[in-house]
Amino acid sequence: MGYYAIHQSITLSGGSVEAWGYNPDGQLGNGSNLNSAVPAAISGLGGVVRIAGGGAHSLSLGAPLPTVTAVAPSFGPQQGGTRVTISGVNLGEVNGVRFGADAASAFTIDSATSISATSPAGSGVVDVTVTTPASTSFPGAADRFSYIPPPAIAKVTPKKGPAAGGTSVTIGGTSLAGATAVSFGAIPALSFTVNSATSISAVAPAGTAGPVDLSVTTPYGTSAIATSDIFKYELPAITSLTPNVGLVAGGTTVTATGSGFAPGFGATAFKFGKALATSVTCESTASCTFTTPAGKPGTLDVGAIVGKLKSAEAPPADLFTYE
Repeated sequence: MGYYAIHQSITLSGGSVEAWGYNPDGQLGNGSNLNSAVPAAISGLGGVVRIAGGGAHSLSLGAPLPTVTAVAPSFGPQQGGTRVTISGVNLGEVNGVRFGADAASAFTIDSATSISATSPAGSGVVDVTVTTPASTSFPGAADRFSYIPPPAIAKVTPKKGPAAGGTSVTIGGTSLAGATAVSFGAIPALSFTVNSATSISAVAPAGTAGPVDLSVTTPYGTSAIATSDIFKYELPAITSLTPNVGLVAGGTTVTATGSGFAPGFGATAFKFGKALATSVTCESTASCTFTTPAGKPGTLDVGAIVGKLKSAEAPPADLFTYE
């Protein structure tokens, strides 16, 4: 008789039958669970043969074996969602598509030779198999699908730079090829160049004084936050105060320009000796507006404070005179 692909169990009236194909649950009925690319004799014929996978259904002799000949694209992100075209033969009655052990998120039979399927979440390299009422396609080199991991940052060199930005930074890691974005905290790098799958060169933008996490984004995801991706912006700095003269009673509205300020209301403090300015609002990391406190006649250095970081004295840029 001919050769037939078997799935779970068979009902036969008798005779000699051989089978080949996918066999993880003993579907072939040859006493093992090893896949077979060549015909293998089925034992125990006559009535229903119970296979290790359980269940029983009849198989029509001569039912065609589905075969996958190509998967395109053959790769996608680990979170799934890639729309894949599966090409092959005898696909018209497919009732299941799997990527490794996991079922496709969705699939559509386009024709007897083509299926459209959406990859589930996964990892590594898996076989894409299709199942019909007759059998399951035999895994092979033509049906492979690779899950590409998201990028990961292992090293940042140097680890710190001025809050004004401009530092050239080398990012080392894995899966960095094809990077579409590099960010220092929430701020995009001024520029970046992908040197290889393990190296990116980036120029730091201006930022808020203190540590930030670098991130790299590729079509396969964004790097996870880790202790290895930290870049530290150094002290805030004041480059000018406008005006830089005011009454001892206080109440003068002053605009400070510089770098490393924390944007928002009250996130940055300005200190006049031991007294703090009020109503501090920073429009950006480079500009803040505040109201001077009362003081004594004379000139003093104004300090900008972000978290635990205080600007270094930089006269005459940070000097304010009380009249």
